[in-house]
Amino acid sequence: MIPCCDTLWLSIVEAPDLYLRHVAPWADSQRKEGYEVIGRYLVNTWRRCELDVDHLLAPPQCWATLDWTSIEGSDVDATVMLTPVRAATVHGLLVWFDTELAEGVRLSNAPEQPPLIYGRAFLPLQSPVPVRPGDRVTVELSPYDLTRGRITYRFK
Repeated sequence: MIPCCDTLWLSIVEAPDLYLRHVAPWADSQRKEGYEVIGRYLVNTWRRCELDVDHLLAPPQCWATLDWTSIEGSDVDATVMLTPVRAATVHGLLVWFDTELAEGVRLSNAPEQPPLIYGRAFLPLQSPVPVRPGDRVTVELSPYDLTRGRITYRFK
């Protein structure tokens, strides 16, 4: 099934349990010399998850719209600004999509929607970061290679 158009969304999330399952066991390792390589891999590899709107710390922002009828390349670079609405700790990013399969035929795996076969993507941070309402969070994603499913991102 090839869609006509995909809109990709993201937000910052508080998800300590999910973060601990994927990142913390390696961070507490007694063998620190291998952690740097493993840590880089962990924070640049997304994981399927079912986080919902309760985990969002900022209103979602669109980071790309892919019009598959006219797209010329598979890399998408983006910078997204997010503003937390409550004090919390950011553990990562949540990414999801809205798709238009054909005119009038749409589906979404957004956090407020019931789970689909397509899960949402969780991208853990290197280290959790505390935020307060009104803070400005910049997320740079580059490149997103759709052919390899890789995302490299920087959180500021």
